[in-house]
Amino acid sequence: MNLDNETHVIFRRHKENFVGFVPTPVKLNGEIELTSKLALWMMGKNLNPECHLDVNPNKDFGSFQVYNYIKGYFESLGLKVAYKPLSPAASYAADFYL
Repeated sequence: MNLDNETHVIFRRHKENFVGFVPTPVKLNGEIELTSKLALWMMGKNLNPECHLDVNPNKDFGSFQVYNYIKGYFESLGLKVAYKPLSPAASYAADFYL
């Protein structure tokens, strides 16, 4: 079986118990930590993951606050990354699961 030609989406619902308002950068940093751990694990298994991240380079969106930080972090790990709005998986997940 040739895994290079297959696409898989990994979805996990994770509930956090916060009291009060959680700023967007705090919430996104937690999501990014989980995503990077999974992607690094996959790389250790000789898989080549492509991460579609729910962060947007457009200043009109809240995720812009962490876009440059997250982009630099994932690129420094050597991961293939797509960001919104050019990320079909992140766009779909954000629209469907939220």
